[in-house]
Amino acid sequence: MKLNWQYLQIPPVPYLPIKFSEKKYTLVIELDNTLIYYDKETKILKYRPYLDLMLSKILPFYEIVVFSKADPKYVEILVGQIERHNRIFSYILSQQHLTYSIENKIIKDISKLGR
Repeated sequence: MKLNWQYLQIPPVPYLPIKFSEKKYTLVIELDNTLIYYDKETKILKYRPYLDLMLSKILPFYEIVVFSKADPKYVEILVGQIERHNRIFSYILSQQHLTYSIENKIIKDISKLGR
């Protein structure tokens, strides 16, 4: 069995390239349980109420980065459903951007963003 190492590679730090946007601030939003919620009992994916309105209001002011601990392909599908016709998220960070502590706890280390 051959492993696909494309998604197992450790990304370089900083995770994000040099900022060329005129937007002064970067907002990092957690995907799971913040923008979306998956109800395991009903097997229904739910979006945060007024999600589209919130994103449209903050988009002019922030470079928006979505962060998830999920598989990159899964995150890409969900982001595509949220964005639909307009690009909202400047960058998508997923499973390969996680850091593990000494206690083997998962950490979304935003100090590695380069912002």
